[in-house]
Amino acid sequence: MKLKFNCLILSVLFLSLPAVSLAESPKELLKKATLLFQSGDYRGALKTYEKVLKIGISSPKIYNNIGVIYTKLYESTHKEEYLKKAIAFFTLSSSLDKNYKVADKNLSEVLNGYLREKLQEAERKKPVKKPGVSERFAVYPPIKDSEV
Repeated sequence: MKLKFNCLILSVLFLSLPAVSLAESPKELLKKATLLFQSGDYRGALKTYEKVLKIGISSPKIYNNIGVIYTKLYESTHKEEYLKKAIAFFTLSSSLDKNYKVADKNLSEVLNGYLREKLQEAERKKPVKKPGVSERFAVYPPIKDSEV
């Protein structure tokens, strides 16, 4: 009876382990995330990086890569939530290592690109003004009484 109870306890404990396979080391997960990213599977890479973070591994490079993934997702969907997440991860990466200039560069690129995009949008929405009759003539300052 006690043996069955112990087996039951061990089974429950085994089933409650994290979703990360014991065969996948953090190094293997990072390699997998990189391969997924390079193949263009950004959502798969993001899920894999999230697994890495869940097991307690973090670094400025991981946060930077997640920022790049969110930038790619924004480029394909134009959902601003992705852009906000990209900015947050680049900022986090930069704050963890002040010498890691890649994150600063990426943050700058994202912000500049976003501003250019919004300016172009505003230019496209600007109404075209056609001059009225009075605007076709040159307007001079009013003549003062002393000039008459």
